Amino acid sequence: MELRDLSDISMDEIVTAFQNAFSDYAVGFDRTQISRMLIRRGYVGKLSFAAFECGRIVAFTLTGIGEYSGVRSCYDCATGVSPEYRGRGLSRELLGMAMRRIRDCGVSRYVLEVLQSNDKAISLYYDHGFRIVRDYDCYNQSVEALRFTKITDPGLDIRSAGIEVVGKMASFCDFAPSWQNSLDSIVRGRENLIVNIARLSGTPVGYCVIDPDNGDIAQIAVSRNHRRQGIASSLLSSVMDYMHSPTMKALNIPTDGVSLKSFLEAVNFNKGLSQFEMHRDI
Repeated sequence: MELRDLSDISMDEIVTAFQNAFSDYAVGFDRTQISRMLIRRGYVGKLSFAAFECGRIVAFTLTGIGEYSGVRSCYDCATGVSPEYRGRGLSRELLGMAMRRIRDCGVSRYVLEVLQSNDKAISLYYDHGFRIVRDYDCYNQSVEALRFTKITDPGLDIRSAGIEVVGKMASFCDFAPSWQNSLDSIVRGRENLIVNIARLSGTPVGYCVIDPDNGDIAQIAVSRNHRRQGIASSLLSSVMDYMHSPTMKALNIPTDGVSLKSFLEAVNFNKGLSQFEMHRDI
């Protein structure tokens, strides 16, 4: 078995390895969506490592790089092991290789997310010096089950906008987004995202950023002075004609993000899995 970085490995090979590693999951992974996910998360081949058996990737840790909360950081885009190779300590070995390479690339922090139910992975990350910094909840629902309350105010205007509005309206958010929902991530994935802005009598009062192909709500926020008026609901409703996914999801909502969580539950999203965000200073 050979362990090395992925600097010379094609995205097609990496996507195949991803599908193999998660082949026993209840939900399948579309190849196009996997590659888009890795682009949004800032994947860098030279900082990513895999175990090869007879030329085939059987385990991997994929690393991204970018700005996060004002700090040059790297991120665990995905770590996986093919079912028949689990229990051999490959994740631990690959993570160690990645950590050693990352120290030389000018970043100050390593960021990852892990399911709160995954005790083995959490133990592995603790052993490598990571600490929990945030608790997240994730939400999902079928599009047809969502219940929107559309505002009837004739002064409300919702239309598409450029990606630059996300940074300009960041003060509407109650919390800093997670890595995969950050402005850097949105900029990297902008070709496949819808950005809509809501104006009330000409004044910007809210916006949303959504991937219509997988239903991911990257960001949605409304000015504090205009909440509970149906604006967020109208924003979500405004993208329905562009949706290709039968479901919508809102990932990594901080457990103390009460306002957004209340909205998601009001339009009938279901709370799903919970995650920890973990950091390690480099």
